[in-house]
Amino acid sequence: MGKPFYDKESKESSKGQQQPSAPPLNEISRNDYVDFIILGNKENYSVRADRLSILNSNTELSKMVRTERFTINHNNINAHNFETLVRFIETKFIRFNDDIKNTLNILELASMFQCQDLEIICVKEVDLKLNVDNALDVFKALRYYNTSTVQKIITIKPKPLAVAEEFLNAMFYNTLQFIDQHAADILPKSEMTFLRFEELEIIIKRDALQIPSEVIIFELLAEWSSKECERKMLEPTEENRRRVLGGLIYTPRYLNMKYDEFKKCQDRINLLDLAEIQLIENFFAKKKNSNLTEEQVSMLQNFKNHRPEYPPMPIHLSERSNHKNYSKKMRKYALKHSDDQDKNCCDSCLLNCVSVFACIFE
Repeated sequence: MGKPFYDKESKESSKGQQQPSAPPLNEISRNDYVDFIILGNKENYSVRADRLSILNSNTELSKMVRTERFTINHNNINAHNFETLVRFIETKFIRFNDDIKNTLNILELASMFQCQDLEIICVKEVDLKLNVDNALDVFKALRYYNTSTVQKIITIKPKPLAVAEEFLNAMFYNTLQFIDQHAADILPKSEMTFLRFEELEIIIKRDALQIPSEVIIFELLAEWSSKECERKMLEPTEENRRRVLGGLIYTPRYLNMKYDEFKKCQDRINLLDLAEIQLIENFFAKKKNSNLTEEQVSMLQNFKNHRPEYPPMPIHLSERSNHKNYSKKMRKYALKHSDDQDKNCCDSCLLNCVSVFACIFE
């Protein structure tokens, strides 16, 4: 219920004086707020913010206010999402919509202006919404962040996450884990053929891709190489398609295919050269390959390697990645794999210690 302009029982009202419900205009300080100006391609936008909240936020915006810089010259900033960032700094509250691309855009702004609290909240929201339809969008968005330590993350006995960078690394790890787990549905998607080479390489080299047949990877390489030749305005000859794929032609584990599957692949396109195809033919025919180079031996061994029965476990960032939502078999497999890693690590440390003592007493 709003307060009246004056209180009849007060001394002032008995004299017929009315008390204003707000301070006089001349008492309002212009320093109570700041106006950020966003310079866009066609229009400029202004977003007003509480000065004290911004100054106390320890973000890039607080540095701008301290140096009296209020203009942001960035053509790709979404004005509505920038205002969402500002309101979060003021209130510590945000309401997401169902569009994960919008959430990723807010995450990008939070990272750009170093608002770590919002980055962490966005990461958790993205993890919750991750599905087969948007996994590639999330992958492409997150790979540009600092993910140098993503392969070293342990999910069974994880360290508590503290800063935004660790949450971003964990989310990128979860995205790759999700692609591993749902590879049979994601790899055949047409969106895969539009990935950059570096993006395709990250996914296609994943050891734990859960696929019913290596033919899925071969088919993807065949489709992607054709599209890439088109993008580079090259004639889609077998030689050019091998050239744009580079070392990725060795990623299918050909010796885990059935022979008729391998033959169908070769009938479509020869990604390998004739000598490499003959080595595989000899394997299927149970003919001994002689005089092999070390490189050929390593290549054949890689073609034989079986993929793990289950992908790794995700890091618990939201209800979606809560380990209780995954099968007991998958959890046990991950736990055993983690214990094996710990044992190998201990064995390695023990050998290092022995080496040190050997050097001391030599």
